[in-house]
Amino acid sequence: MPDLTAPRRTRRPRLARRGGPRPRVVTVVAVLVLVVAIAVGAAGPVRAGTGTRVPAARVPPTTAGDATWILSAQLPGGAIATYPDQQYIDPYVSSLAAIGVSRAYALTRTPRFAASVWAWLRWRCAHTAGRGYVDEHRIVGGVPVSVGDVDAIDSEAALFLLALHEQWRATGDTAVLGEFAGCITESVDAMEALQDFDGLTWAKPTWRVKYLMNEAEVFAGFRSAATMARALGDRELDVRATAASARVAAGLALLWNPATGGYDWAVHGNGARVPVDWRILYPDSMEQAWAAVFGLSAPVRSRDLMTSFVDYHPAWAQPSAVDLLEGAPGPVGYWPIAGWGLLAVGRRDEARAGAASIRAGADATRWAWPLDVAAVGGLIVLDSGRVPVGVG
Repeated sequence: MPDLTAPRRTRRPRLARRGGPRPRVVTVVAVLVLVVAIAVGAAGPVRAGTGTRVPAARVPPTTAGDATWILSAQLPGGAIATYPDQQYIDPYVSSLAAIGVSRAYALTRTPRFAASVWAWLRWRCAHTAGRGYVDEHRIVGGVPVSVGDVDAIDSEAALFLLALHEQWRATGDTAVLGEFAGCITESVDAMEALQDFDGLTWAKPTWRVKYLMNEAEVFAGFRSAATMARALGDRELDVRATAASARVAAGLALLWNPATGGYDWAVHGNGARVPVDWRILYPDSMEQAWAAVFGLSAPVRSRDLMTSFVDYHPAWAQPSAVDLLEGAPGPVGYWPIAGWGLLAVGRRDEARAGAASIRAGADATRWAWPLDVAAVGGLIVLDSGRVPVGVG
């Protein structure tokens, strides 16, 4: 039986971290989004890396507006808050948002998008205190104040590496990438320190649970670190990160459960494993989608996982629909990253339909919380039609 003293981990930011919605902020930002989106559409998008104009159909007309909305959550020092009211910084959420803004830069070549992401990455690395991860922060009087903890060290470090990888590929700036060489190594150190004998990582030393979602992110994070290390000529780090990713993959293979047609999604400190209950959207089914999204499962198995995911949860892209979360009925919320899984297995039409449905749900609430910068960043990527460079 699972260790019931260790509850299922909630990956979504809690409402208490914001202090409640602020409709005026959403209204102003929504208008700004519309204005920018119209302006960009009139100017015409450009092909990433070339400056060559491409047909508007190749670049979603919402891309620039979405990225601008995320930038409205960014503090002057570079930190990206979870929402434009700038009350809380969850670095995991911020890095997902940064991945979306990097994709927006790759599509539109808007300089401030690239500058915004570099600012976030620098802020993040400046606040790790050499540990390879950064704590969550409350924003008090416009100043970020550490809460002294982070939801999961393994995921935070991994998402930073994925965000840096996406930004480097979007900008092609290896010279700037070199500024992050030490931070890349520290993040690899942090993830390796959490690897157990089976290759899987604990969420953090004080929370000894191995989550399938985290393992998928860590696997991709190690691979991104190896790719960047090669570009920087750091063979030792390349070898280390490559070997570490292989250990994660080997550990995950042991979690396959033929009886459920999915992976056991958590391993507790006492060795107890939690099998997937496909009826539950989060965490059970969403954990399976993460394995497909981040390339941790083989292509055929990924296709099967996404088929089961959609079959059990046809309303996964309808934010106001009711499904089972944590075993109880509740609104689906925003999960554009699950749509990345459809992209990863070639179901592009369904991914596109999912993006449209998620956007309609956000528009219906005028982009109110619990929509956050991670969801909008994920939506930019989903709308673009291809997964991030370090994923899949």
